[in-house]
Order: sequence, then structure tokens, then C-alpha cells
Amino acid sequence: MLNAMPSASANITRTRQIGIRQLSLSGRCRLGRATELVFVLATGAVLTIGSQAQGQTWDGGGANASWGTAENWDTNSVPDVGGIVTIDGAGEANQPVVDTNQVAGSTQVTGGVLTVNASLVSPVTVAATGVLTINAGRQVLGNVSANGPNAVVNNNGTVT
Repeated sequence: MLNAMPSASANITRTRQIGIRQLSLSGRCRLGRATELVFVLATGAVLTIGSQAQGQTWDGGGANASWGTAENWDTNSVPDVGGIVTIDGAGEANQPVVDTNQVAGSTQVTGGVLTVNASLVSPVTVAATGVLTINAGRQVLGNVSANGPNAVVNNNGTVT
């Protein structure tokens, strides 16, 4: 039969808090719960900060008008899944063309013309003097809205 109660001769080791470190039953130092909590909170904050979407603006600085050309963006990188895209350049020589399938977190066209010749997966807001043209057989997968009397959406394709 097992005896759940320690015998009178058994040694009982007690731990006591020493600053932010605590002695464990084995006699080794380990971090206290407060320190563990601070670590978890700090790690979570770092992960949250690192996962924020990056804003990117079309600057048309590449050799062509392709959305997929990194030099056409102010960050010199093509927007990704979480990217917040702004197209505001009515006077730029290279107006953006989605000529290969692309994905962005959101797209705002406030000036210039965004032409979709492939598939764009992103909600699109057209405002101010912006123009969105979706050509036949092409699509925007996401909500499309036009805000303001000068915003134009030419939809010859599909919006879902």
C-alpha cells in the first residue's frame, strides 16, 4: 500500500522567492512567474508589431507599367497578401496594370488609372479622381466601391 503522507523523517524542501528568481524543489534557480509573464507579453508585442501590414504606394519608377515590377513601388517591392496599396498618381507615365494574378490586403485608387488584365484579390476603393478598369474576362476578388462624384469604375469583367 502506498503512503500518501510523508514520514516524519522525510526532508521537505521549501522554496522562497529571491528577487525575480525562485529556487525550485531541485535547488536550481528558475525564473519566477512575473518574469515569465513579462517575457510572454513582450514576445507577443514583438510578434504583433512584426506582422503589421506595410503600406505601399505606386510610384511608376519601373521600366514598365506592371504591378509585378518591384521598382514601380515606393518600397521597391511588390505588395503581398497583407499589403496596403495606394495608387494616387494621375500624372505618372506608368499607370499600374495588373497583368499577372496579384493579392493585396487592400487597394485604394485616389488618382490615376488601375487596369486589371488578370486577377486581383483585394478589396478596392476608388475615390477622388481615381479610375478602376476591369477588362473582359478579368476579375477583382473583393469588394469594389466608388466614393465621390469623380471616382470611376469601368467593369467589363467580374467583381466577386
